[in-house]
Amino acid sequence: MKRRFNIPLLLLAGALIFSCSVVDAGREGLAGSGPVAVTFGAYVSRDILTKAGAAGELKETDGVVNLREAGFGIFGYYTQDAWYDGGCSPDFMYNTRTTYSAEDAWTYWPLKYWPNAFGEGADSRVTDRLSFFAYAPYVAVDPATGLVEGSTASGITSLTRSAATGDPQVKYVSSLVPGEGVDLCWGVGDSDGHPLVDLVKPNANDKVSFDFKHALAALAVTVDADFDIVHGSGDTPTAQDAATHIWIRSLTFEGFALRGTLNLNSSWSEDEPTPEWGSLTGGLLGFAPVTLYDGRRDGQEGMNGGAAGNEQPAPLNPIVVQSLPYGSGSMSAGVTATAVNLFSSNDPSAPVYVIPTGAPLKVTIAYDVETIDAKLAGTLGDCATNGRSVANTFTQALPLTLRSGSRYTLALHLGMTSVKVESAVTEWSEGSAINSQ
Repeated sequence: MKRRFNIPLLLLAGALIFSCSVVDAGREGLAGSGPVAVTFGAYVSRDILTKAGAAGELKETDGVVNLREAGFGIFGYYTQDAWYDGGCSPDFMYNTRTTYSAEDAWTYWPLKYWPNAFGEGADSRVTDRLSFFAYAPYVAVDPATGLVEGSTASGITSLTRSAATGDPQVKYVSSLVPGEGVDLCWGVGDSDGHPLVDLVKPNANDKVSFDFKHALAALAVTVDADFDIVHGSGDTPTAQDAATHIWIRSLTFEGFALRGTLNLNSSWSEDEPTPEWGSLTGGLLGFAPVTLYDGRRDGQEGMNGGAAGNEQPAPLNPIVVQSLPYGSGSMSAGVTATAVNLFSSNDPSAPVYVIPTGAPLKVTIAYDVETIDAKLAGTLGDCATNGRSVANTFTQALPLTLRSGSRYTLALHLGMTSVKVESAVTEWSEGSAINSQ
């Protein structure tokens, strides 16, 4: 049986390329029934980025969340009268950017309309269904490849190709430079927290509303030296000994990943966000530890004033690693009694965004306590200065598991023979309405 749709020419120009089945489309409709445009509403958490290349998080300013300016990307699937099963391609909307307009509405282009299959009288013989998936912040990609336009080493790196079948996917790579972090969100239904699948033509003024949820955990790590441990419990100096330095050599974290693929067909479970993450290459998200080094290529700290290129301290904060030999005027102080960001940021509270794996958080830290002593024959890490270097390695499992949508702050206190770890968890604020329904 041939079916007809009340769909404007604008939609027929290429918006509907059916991949699940074949159907004839027409412009005629029921007498007195005009086309109903698909319109969107959105709710967002208060801290969210504008675009993949931007740094840090946006804060709510004067009641306006800046997601309005950057917008979010939408994937739309048309399944006719069948239920969405992940076997179609995004033939209705592909990475359509939706932004907030001055007219107090979310707008996009080209405008799309609800399918309007019809039969005798004013009633449709079948129920046409659309499914929508969204992510934020929006990025422009090449539809044929899904790759983000321009080069990007972190943040959102690619999306599902326009011709690909299955749930829409977002590939993501974390940056361990806090100022380059990207806060990735995905959209769910604003009433029940489930994906917006199998929607039918609503009233003319109804919106398809998204509630954006954080798909990542925000992790800030500070480090300082606990000199009462260095000197013993009976001696608590007010300042660090000038001859003693503490240098971080490596840290290993378990409980999060830095690379993964987010399935936008993710839902909520038991009132908690449950983003479905997989590996970048397909399959389950790995549980491999994440290890960060001070970057020494040969184990020497610029021996005898050697080339500065010998040292590669990133992604650790250059302050806490020995990047130059002793005696250099630009030598870093190492870990001191003043807490600093473990990563490269002057703000101790600046987080990086990581992918929770569901495994408990565990930290392994290796560091050296070095004391200059001209009387000793041994040399320190620069292979030139006399003194004693003591290597310390500690592993500590923490009684917490990272969850998406939460902020975590770890405080590492390094001493001569032990490490203290403190942790704090803060929930990100939940959705805040930014347009009337």
